[in-house]
Amino acid sequence: MIMPSEWNRHSATQLQWPSAQSKWNAERLIKVEELYCRFIEELHFFEPIHLFVDDLEMRNHVMQRLSGRAVDLDRITVHQKEMGCAWARDCGSVFMKHGSEFVIYDFDPEEHPSIDMNGSHSDYLAEKSGLKKVIGELILRNNWLDSNGAGALLVLESPMLEHNKANGFSKPEIEQKLKKEMRCEDIFWVKSGSDDVELPARWLNVDTVMITLNDNVDEDGASDSQENVKVLKSAALEKGKKLNVETLKQAAVEKNDEPEDTGLHSVLGSYTGFYIANGAVFTPKFKQEEDTVAVELFKRYFPGRKIIGIDCTDLAMVKGSFRRISLPFFSSKMRRLS
Repeated sequence: MIMPSEWNRHSATQLQWPSAQSKWNAERLIKVEELYCRFIEELHFFEPIHLFVDDLEMRNHVMQRLSGRAVDLDRITVHQKEMGCAWARDCGSVFMKHGSEFVIYDFDPEEHPSIDMNGSHSDYLAEKSGLKKVIGELILRNNWLDSNGAGALLVLESPMLEHNKANGFSKPEIEQKLKKEMRCEDIFWVKSGSDDVELPARWLNVDTVMITLNDNVDEDGASDSQENVKVLKSAALEKGKKLNVETLKQAAVEKNDEPEDTGLHSVLGSYTGFYIANGAVFTPKFKQEEDTVAVELFKRYFPGRKIIGIDCTDLAMVKGSFRRISLPFFSSKMRRLS
């Protein structure tokens, strides 16, 4: 099995509408919903969308929100299934390519009942699509991993190690199992300070990574940021080719006048939260000068795709990103799920 890269051809994208039961304040929820509407409006021109909603009431609410948009509803399949959060990348299924077919990778929920976030989701997709479900030894989450599709993985260190300690796996053992189960030749561990939900590094192509850089030494995560740059700039792929490394400063998102449940009054926006769709790259904007630098970088690395920048300030305030709210499907069996 091998994990596909995000730039591989998608059959569709999964999104999960944010619930009114979330701890976000009402004004923030409205603003995030507006971003979802804009994202759906743009994304559905490039690939079908599978949108998960909690219940009939939410379904009707979503249809009302989309009614004033240039959206072809035939391109959107709504699934009335509660997911528990808005983060499709966190709790969605992990897909692997096995030969010419795709499979759903999962761990045994009976072995880890306290952390089973995607078991019911993977069962649901397996039933709807007919894809085979493979049970592995490791606990994996999409938001901890980024693949170049050619045997190299970026791995978010803290949650990967923490969640697999229950199995008694050490870091070298996890590496060994990743190489065995996912046919990985190269594994690059990255750190993210106190943020265990967003990868601070992403692949731009098979041998180029982009790293977000926090150069404020007084802020949490700055030392990890510098270490990531140092490690990846000195790293090489299995065949001896050095990694190309692009760096972008994190954006200092304006102070939030209405503190969220997280207690955050301000956050750092990360440009690694971009999403690669079939014909486009969705890049977050934060009303900063670095926005332009990010757009130009993506134009250079994805010349065949439309670069679509959208203000993600409100999404960043709740630790969200385009990458975190979206999950690509790759199998043609998942284009339409009845």
